[in-house]
Amino acid sequence: MATRCGDYSPRSKAICTTCVNPGVSNMAMSEQSIQTALDKGRQLDHVQPKAVAVRMAASRMILGFDNGAEVTVPMSLLPAAVATASPQDAAHVVIEGGGHDLYWPPLDEGLYIPDLCARATFGELAQAA
Repeated sequence: MATRCGDYSPRSKAICTTCVNPGVSNMAMSEQSIQTALDKGRQLDHVQPKAVAVRMAASRMILGFDNGAEVTVPMSLLPAAVATASPQDAAHVVIEGGGHDLYWPPLDEGLYIPDLCARATFGELAQAA
């Protein structure tokens, strides 16, 4: 009888190495990878400011952060669905993801705040203003 993945062969006194042993080494590696990612996320939480307030004003969005900073972003840097939405729909924005995401429920549109800040910082803000 041939050994199947992870089976022990009494004849050859070996474990099948043709296939991966499911649930053993893969699971341990997966759990380790998950833990590493969680640890990295916790570290970033201590250095990356989190949004605590957001409001829309005329043709811009104003974000308030937990470190006291405020960032004003022109509508042209927001997703097209938000930039072209009615003022009522654009104003219905909530902060999610521990202060790292914005979500517009009426538009089913979301935005990762660090990406928005990176775009605004590296030139697009100057072009849009």
